[in-house]
Amino acid sequence: MSIIASYPHLFSLQDKIKETESCIIEAYNINNGKLFISFSGGKDSTILRHIALRLFPDIKVVFSNTTNELKEVLDYVKTFPNVITVFPKMNFKQVSQKHGFPLVSKEVSQKVNELKRTHGRKTRNTRFNGDKKGNGRLSTKWRYLAEQEFDVTHKCCAILKKDPLEKWAKKDRLKPIIALMQDESMLRMQLALYGKDDGKKIYPFLNTGWGEADIWEYARQYNIRFAECYYDRIINGALVKARKRTGCEYCGFGITHEEEDRFARSKITNPKRYESIMKIENNGITFLDAIGIVKAKNKTPILDLYGVKLSNVSKHKMDDDAECSTYSVDSTTLIKECPHCKSKNIQRGFGHYGNYIDSPHPKTKKRRWVFVQSEYGYDCLDCKLPIIDDLHMFNTEHVVTDRLVKYIHANINKKSFAEITDETGISFEKAYKIAMGYKKEKVA
Repeated sequence: MSIIASYPHLFSLQDKIKETESCIIEAYNINNGKLFISFSGGKDSTILRHIALRLFPDIKVVFSNTTNELKEVLDYVKTFPNVITVFPKMNFKQVSQKHGFPLVSKEVSQKVNELKRTHGRKTRNTRFNGDKKGNGRLSTKWRYLAEQEFDVTHKCCAILKKDPLEKWAKKDRLKPIIALMQDESMLRMQLALYGKDDGKKIYPFLNTGWGEADIWEYARQYNIRFAECYYDRIINGALVKARKRTGCEYCGFGITHEEEDRFARSKITNPKRYESIMKIENNGITFLDAIGIVKAKNKTPILDLYGVKLSNVSKHKMDDDAECSTYSVDSTTLIKECPHCKSKNIQRGFGHYGNYIDSPHPKTKKRRWVFVQSEYGYDCLDCKLPIIDDLHMFNTEHVVTDRLVKYIHANINKKSFAEITDETGISFEKAYKIAMGYKKEKVA
């Protein structure tokens, strides 16, 4: 990295322009001119395009239309001559319907999907508990997403933007020049999309210390106006504030960090498209409803049934007025080892059925039982215990849900055994054994 990139505040805009030009010239010569400008229609790539074409007018300019672009950006791109536009195989609606909605973050979405959809027990266990070092675990805060009917996806960026550009460039073996900057708050996400500076991509701004102020100053000096979304406007009597960044219009990554509705401007500027996008469904849930669920407070998991397909969900009362939830669980994971005794002497058998005592309902405080019906199951031929898919949900040794075990562990020093047994309906002996198991773990 250059000294300008390390100490950008010590250098003028002219210094940065000269350094950027040198960076582009060097890349052009090394690659025999086999470069193209990755043009998003945003302000940063607009300036990069201006600098690069002043040096080499023959460099191709390529715009990846993700089908999730701002109307102002599409209109702006059309004002430039000789822009090559590439399209994805699937549009935003199709990606949302097949893979899910882009919500929360790329990392969270990927972990949720792997916990919810992957059949590999090791991967799902890592997403639930973490590996031996505790890495790879999906935060408890977001586990409830694995129980939702709708899916969330991390594949949007690759399918809609990255893949079309790479496929187009591969034909002539061209390398992209990308307007990534050092002070971007989205730098990490952008690097995840485009990749690191590994010689296969050229980042002139990143290597020469450009910042937000430099982009606007360059535009002022060369009388360049950006897409209209970068400026405050009055539309139909309403003030539409300028956007600091563009990107995909209906991307929900980072949406939970904002107090305001990030899509409110789109509702004013293009109401018909807003209505259309918000009605997109994934597994019967609309994008609008999914956004509401993600942004809602006090999210409580249904039963910690992360990653398991449920059907025939119903509730009824037991004789002792406890609330009973009935779930039909579809087992899909191929069990290779008994989680109780670690024996590999197991066989696949017929379905398992049983009542599992659950922790009290967090709101009504009523007792809860769960009747589990699993079409297929496994039996350990050594310890003779049944093996139910995804044992992070059920403790077959004590015939309780894993959530009840955690509930007892959390209340050992807060409540008496009499209180715990009264709240849950579990026997004193069983509560004591579960508590002793916790103490053994603490000692170990």
